[in-house]
Amino acid sequence: SDGTGKIGLLAVDEQCRGRGLGQRLLSQCEAFYRSRGAAVCKVVTQKDNVSACRLYEKHGYGMEEEVEVWHVWKREAQA
Repeated sequence: SDGTGKIGLLAVDEQCRGRGLGQRLLSQCEAFYRSRGAAVCKVVTQKDNVSACRLYEKHGYGMEEEVEVWHVWKREAQA
């Protein structure tokens, strides 16, 4: 609604990497958002995910902001 396409998760199984599937998925996401009027596309990834960062940079993406995120899980109660 704000002219921005937001990719929540883009992933390729380890056994299928190196075949251009990530590039094809990203291109399809961009085409989908363009067809709906988005002028900008954003994606979130971990900084240490080198292959993902390389893919996005290759397609013209750049870092907009860096945010530290903590994921917390509740463990099962111990008897």
